[in-house]
Amino acid sequence: MAPKPMTWGFPSFKGRGVIINARGETALDKPMFRRSLLERRCVVPTTGFYEWDKRKTKYHFRLSGKDVLYLAGLWSAFQGEERFVVLTTAPNDTIINVHDRMPVILTGAELEAWLHDTGIASAKLTAMQPALESIAV
Repeated sequence: MAPKPMTWGFPSFKGRGVIINARGETALDKPMFRRSLLERRCVVPTTGFYEWDKRKTKYHFRLSGKDVLYLAGLWSAFQGEERFVVLTTAPNDTIINVHDRMPVILTGAELEAWLHDTGIASAKLTAMQPALESIAV
């Protein structure tokens, strides 16, 4: 499995802007994401992600003691360009006070199954997410 650069965001069906996230719980029901969920899953490596609370305080979320955080994603090609979205799910206790959604997080041991096993991938979309640490920045 080798990293490959892609552009973040599927073109909006309204013709302007991009869609950067897809709700994991409903991705299979949405024509824009269905085929990608079944056939084109990807892993988005990062060091963490940012969310803002209602007071506009910015928080950096990451896995405690880890240098990398893997996010579950979907990809597709649009006019010859490969693009991806990040799948989201309900927040766990470590993010709920900041935001009402969070990315679907993959462990290193889950990467191959996420990419190659649709049943396991589907179950991961609504599974409890690992605890994260956050720092206000």
